[in-house]
Amino acid sequence: MKHMVQFQNVTKKFKMYAKPSDKLKDLFLSSETGEFHHALRGISFDVEKSEIVGIIGLNGSGKSTLSNLIAGVTMPSSGEVKIEGTAALIAISSGLNAQLTGLENIELKGLMLGLTKQEIKKITPKVIEFADIGKFINQPVKTYSSGMKSRLGFAISVHIDPDILVIDEALSVGDQTFTKRCLDKMNEFKENGKTIFFISHSLSQVKSFCTKALWIHYGEVRGYGEVDGIVDEYQQFLKEYNGLSIEERNKLREDSINKQSSPIECEETCIIENNDSHAVEDMQHRPRKHKDSTRFKEARKKKLLVRLLTIVVASLVVVGSVVVYKSFTSMDNKEGEAKVTEEARATESKAVTSNTETKMAIVTTKVGIVRSDASTGSKEISRVEFGDALEVVDRKKSSDTPMSWLQVKLPNGKTGWISSTILQEYILEEQQYPNKNINSMSEFLLTLGVSEKIAKHSQYLNKSVDILEKDNKEPIISRRKQGDRSFVEYKNVEFIAENQNVSQMNINNISIPIKESASQLGEPFFVEATEGIRLFLTNEYSITVSTLYNKIVAISIKITNNTLN
Repeated sequence: MKHMVQFQNVTKKFKMYAKPSDKLKDLFLSSETGEFHHALRGISFDVEKSEIVGIIGLNGSGKSTLSNLIAGVTMPSSGEVKIEGTAALIAISSGLNAQLTGLENIELKGLMLGLTKQEIKKITPKVIEFADIGKFINQPVKTYSSGMKSRLGFAISVHIDPDILVIDEALSVGDQTFTKRCLDKMNEFKENGKTIFFISHSLSQVKSFCTKALWIHYGEVRGYGEVDGIVDEYQQFLKEYNGLSIEERNKLREDSINKQSSPIECEETCIIENNDSHAVEDMQHRPRKHKDSTRFKEARKKKLLVRLLTIVVASLVVVGSVVVYKSFTSMDNKEGEAKVTEEARATESKAVTSNTETKMAIVTTKVGIVRSDASTGSKEISRVEFGDALEVVDRKKSSDTPMSWLQVKLPNGKTGWISSTILQEYILEEQQYPNKNINSMSEFLLTLGVSEKIAKHSQYLNKSVDILEKDNKEPIISRRKQGDRSFVEYKNVEFIAENQNVSQMNINNISIPIKESASQLGEPFFVEATEGIRLFLTNEYSITVSTLYNKIVAISIKITNNTLN
């Protein structure tokens, strides 16, 4: 199994200063002297892909320092940290500029993480909707509460789609509704095979969500392994710790902090192999350089010069970056405003001329929120998924954000509002598909290269769950219910029913070359390149094809009930 994160004998120390002026002096003098605090001391562990690791421990044990090392926010003082892929840190106020607005912080953090302007514009509406902070998105972050900062930080981090997600107690300040939304998103990441580090004092959340646990105790690894065993050990420790008197707790904390402040023994010799006696002997007899030697003075002068040059260059880079960023942002905003105005006029014109024709919209994100009104602050009434086809009833501009909304008709007959940024509208009369009418879904799947055994399962689309379970003689792997939806899973095939009527069929674990099926599928209606997903439409179905390395690995078929009259 591939290791996503590797820590090898990692130590992180911070220098302690008696007063602020000592920091300035330290820029010009040797930084090897003075008092240090070892936040982490020689820790080692490996984390494989798709692991969910809960990091637990008392306050001040180094959990946040560990999260910063994983996310690349800081570097280790010694040892080696190996990270495969991109990592995003979610912590209260992490990466947020208090002087900028929420919208400006989305752009700033996106640029810092290497996203292009177009990519940032694409994710911004999704971040706004997920954060759900209403009009405050246009206010400076310094006016936000802790919960609002956490909401915005979480929303930004999850929508840049990192390989490794580090969550540092970011859920401790949110309300239950937002916490549930975050956990749902984290479970989505979990299903997608992402690696997650979850730092929390809620041991019940750690136990229910994580696969492994890492117990950090004042800078050292006390335990690492299966979540149940490590959490049980930590709970036993807490029971004993809470049984101590206040004086005993303070003494334990003081001893631990003093240990973190003391230098690591054999700091030089620990890098030498244990059996290399010659190397040890050589180090013991190595002559020490006298501080007043000419060589030492020259080296010190060079070090001072390098530091001065570094400060000058860094200052120039910072000033230049600010000037370039402001001018670039100003130019981009002017161009963007002109473009938005032009697009808005075109959209409004199109809406007037084709208001009676545009009737449908397809969901183009994994999960979309349906609200009671055209506002991010309104109540959530339902959720939709990628590939869902919805009838468009009305449209409206948002009063609190630069977003437009569509009122859609849900499968249960109710109506609600969805951000237009996660929908792709289409006019039924104008759509031309190679497979506009599929008389037999089974035959269509056979032409794509799906096996006959799997293809014949499509006969149960638009039939009741009772008929499915009665007529299908294959063993059921799992069966579950979620609200009005029922899920029935067979080998390589899953059926989803709305109000006991089968409306969706998912085919998994297949491998079909795209070239062989391209002529049958035709041009996709929508492509999500980063996820390798292609969406195709017919008059009766929306067909989602998931690809990997030029092969189709999964197919999802949904009934749209959009047959033309």
